[in-house]
Amino acid sequence: DLIKTEIVRLKPETIIIVGGTSVVSSGVENALKKLAPNVKRQAGSDRYTTSRIVSREAFETDGATTAFVATGSGFADALAAASAAGSMGAPVVLVDGSSSRVPSATRTLLADLGVTDVYVAGGTAVVSKGILSTLRGYGFIDSATRLAGSDRYTTSMAITDEIFPGANPAGYFAVGTGYADALAGAALAGGRGEPLYIVPPNCVPRDVLTHMESTGVEEVSLLGGTAVLSSRVAALRRC
Repeated sequence: DLIKTEIVRLKPETIIIVGGTSVVSSGVENALKKLAPNVKRQAGSDRYTTSRIVSREAFETDGATTAFVATGSGFADALAAASAAGSMGAPVVLVDGSSSRVPSATRTLLADLGVTDVYVAGGTAVVSKGILSTLRGYGFIDSATRLAGSDRYTTSMAITDEIFPGANPAGYFAVGTGYADALAGAALAGGRGEPLYIVPPNCVPRDVLTHMESTGVEEVSLLGGTAVLSSRVAALRRC
């Protein structure tokens, strides 16, 4: 099993399972307990509660002045924000984007972490005007800014332009039609402080190429095989 082999190679002291037993079974948990001295599960009653638990566990000690808010009903915008958030040491908090307000538990989380600046990932079709308005109404929030485009690719670029405006010698491509490769790559890109570009399967958007040129990206790594990112992407063929 490749995952088991990689965990053994990494020799982690702690493994964190994200989500309840309905998404990561107790059998998997028991198997992981044989691979690391500490195995912890961070889970809530739904994806939004789990998101808050993960953010609190990760950032409660040192706090976070910036946070990203994204819808929990789709993956694209949250993943586009993930590498940016990772590079800044900021949490990505999921919300019900169709709601007209922010849950009180999310408000409490942001206040407890010391967040003063919030980025909302995605347009009004995925995160409502009411949510942004609610965030702007919190006394402890200095700024709440929406980063959005006309689709998942331009939203990804709006985030990248905002967070990675300077020199970036390297970057990553992940397909925008699935979540797995971008999810794995976001941690890598965020840890290295490098942009993760969400792209279509068969071409590279003009805005991505422009950003790469303007910020000096000289090396790009494609995440996934040719079934998800074609040779046209590898050749930087423009959409």
